[in-house]
Amino acid sequence: MKKRADALHAWSVVWPRQGSLSQCCNNEVQKSQTNSTNEKHITIKTPLIGNLVAGRVSPSAPTLSRPHAQRSTLNALFGLGISLLAPATFAQTWHTVDDFQYVAGQYNQASGLAVAPNGTLFASGTGSDTSGDRAVVRASTDAGSTWFGPVDDYNYGPNYETDYDGGMVADSAGNLYVAGATYYDGHWLVRRSTDGGVTWSLVEDFFPGGFETQPSGITADAAGNVYVAGTVDNGTSLNFHARRLP
Repeated sequence: MKKRADALHAWSVVWPRQGSLSQCCNNEVQKSQTNSTNEKHITIKTPLIGNLVAGRVSPSAPTLSRPHAQRSTLNALFGLGISLLAPATFAQTWHTVDDFQYVAGQYNQASGLAVAPNGTLFASGTGSDTSGDRAVVRASTDAGSTWFGPVDDYNYGPNYETDYDGGMVADSAGNLYVAGATYYDGHWLVRRSTDGGVTWSLVEDFFPGGFETQPSGITADAAGNVYVAGTVDNGTSLNFHARRLP
């Protein structure tokens, strides 16, 4: 059974300290004049949305202390934020645009996506046959409506299993890079196409010695540098590792 590595992302929540709400948001809680029904309402003043009526209170209701007033203001703004964001968050519609099997009934996995400057969409991953895993790239020129390929169908060599599971990227010049590994012996691989995916060549074969070596992310900057990050198994430890081309 193959060992797979999943990338974990840690998120931090930054929240204003107690008592600093008015400083960070410049909000004020004010009481309005008594209306015709002898009720009062609280108006929240914020530079983002102007005045917001948060609710009505009876004239006989106790005056909120500053911490409680700030908490009420925060709750009102938080509720408004949820109501504004909910339609955008939950009204998305997703469609399956590719459902590919290299060989019917065998293991298949898509692991990377890249869009070339000319708009061609590429997907990289793994297709398996009875001999094992092969690294594959497919392409679409119509925003995923139709796909062709594999435009790259690669195995490192006889008796190897090769997966493109380290991601894919297109640089500003249109060169395509795809990262992957050979399983059970740990070759860290990067292949490149300079002609829009027609031909491919190996530009990185990094072998530190351990079988758990595996790239897991790839990107490129505006200057044309390509970066690959992943795990390196040097035989004694597993290391956080990043490499750059050139």
